[in-house]
Amino acid sequence: MWHVFSIILLPEVPLKLNVIYQEKELNFFGESLSFSEYKPADEADMSPESPGGAGIFHIKEIKNNSHWSVPWSDLMMTMFILFCMLYAYPAAKTKAAHTTQKDELSRFYETSKETLKLKNYNDITSVELTKDRTVKIILPGDIFFDIGDAEIKTSASGSLAAVGELIKERGYAITVAGHTDNVPINSAKFPSNWELSTARACEAAKFLIEKMDITPDRLQVIGYAEYRPVASNETPEGRRANRRVEVIVSKESMPEKQNTFL
Repeated sequence: MWHVFSIILLPEVPLKLNVIYQEKELNFFGESLSFSEYKPADEADMSPESPGGAGIFHIKEIKNNSHWSVPWSDLMMTMFILFCMLYAYPAAKTKAAHTTQKDELSRFYETSKETLKLKNYNDITSVELTKDRTVKIILPGDIFFDIGDAEIKTSASGSLAAVGELIKERGYAITVAGHTDNVPINSAKFPSNWELSTARACEAAKFLIEKMDITPDRLQVIGYAEYRPVASNETPEGRRANRRVEVIVSKESMPEKQNTFL
């Protein structure tokens, strides 16, 4: 508890300046804190009948019954709002970026379909927009390669060039994936379907690099052999569908280059 005093008789000056000096006490987290203020004294408080007498000293008790939980709850609410804002802003920014990427790939998908249709490549190349928001351009293996071989047919090079034109200037990451059916192969050049599927994907990637001037650091090559079928291998039609090369276009960045020294 704090008291208030006031005074002042200036020597040889017929003026009495009455000021109340108040110190208030707050109990915050079990500790006593105080603050001060000055205000003109009330004439009634400065009367001779007032405690302290004759207006020279005036003593007044001030009580503050605010519980510590009131400022504590205000502080907690402020912190809660602050952290909500800190969480919501990056989340909204990330969502907007992903939405923009999805819109770009959707436009690329529509453009690719229309372009290949206009150039009459629809019979040998199909385009799909996948659930994970990538664009997959499918090149049928029987059109591009002879059975058991990985060399691109001259008659199919125009179709692959059209694909290269679509992806050349867009800066997307590109994965070239080779697939086969489940018919075993055992030749001197390709001991298994692993080697055949990977070699076909490599030939398609080399064509895009050498003929279409696509930078190599945008591409990666994968061979899946017969283990990613899109149809049943029990029928000739299913096996034909499974023999394919896929050019997968994604907005995801390629892994950063690492400096290596031999």
